[in-house]
Amino acid sequence: VTLPDGTTIPYWQTLQYASRNMRFFFTRFTNNVQCEEQMMSDTDQNIAWEWSMLLHKVLVTDCVKKYIENDTYPSEKFSGPFEGEPLSGAIFWRHVEADRRAAYIRMHGNLGSASAMANGKGIAFNNARQFSERRVFSTIGLLAHEHAHNMGYHHKDHSPWGIQHAVETCATKGKAHMYRTYDLAEAALKEFTPAPSPPSPTPALTPQPTTTTTTTTTTTTTTT
Repeated sequence: VTLPDGTTIPYWQTLQYASRNMRFFFTRFTNNVQCEEQMMSDTDQNIAWEWSMLLHKVLVTDCVKKYIENDTYPSEKFSGPFEGEPLSGAIFWRHVEADRRAAYIRMHGNLGSASAMANGKGIAFNNARQFSERRVFSTIGLLAHEHAHNMGYHHKDHSPWGIQHAVETCATKGKAHMYRTYDLAEAALKEFTPAPSPPSPTPALTPQPTTTTTTTTTTTTTTT
């Protein structure tokens, strides 16, 4: 994509592509269903929102795309509604790119040694560690892993591990998140919006003539 100023950027670095693809988003945080106890502090909820957006920024990059497409996948999907259908890195990538999926997040105390668990509608994280106690890139990789489960992929499909390793590798080694996203609409608006005209000079005031009034006093003296 060539911007109006001549700068060339990859298609995925545009707001238009990012806002239409890889739409993995959290919609809400749920509490303990038995006592309605708040399971995440406001700080941890804010961190989760931010890391969700960071995951999205990493997912749209060419780094993740190439990693997944070049990875080794089984030839058929293992289970779920699409069991037996063809599977490859390229097929999984296209599914990820086109996916539109919302999920809730909650903390759970009965996950044993598991870090998180997906159920198709949401993701439960082991409350042994809150978000503020986790590492950024390993956590966004885990988020991607659980999102793949919500998409219907089993561990034997390799997809959950594949996307997790892709995100972690691209974020840590490739610094895939360190780029600027361009809004093509904003760039076009700048190109076609005329520059404002310079302000008109303020006309100088014409000096007015000064009028001086002189008063003459006459004194008359009478002698007797």
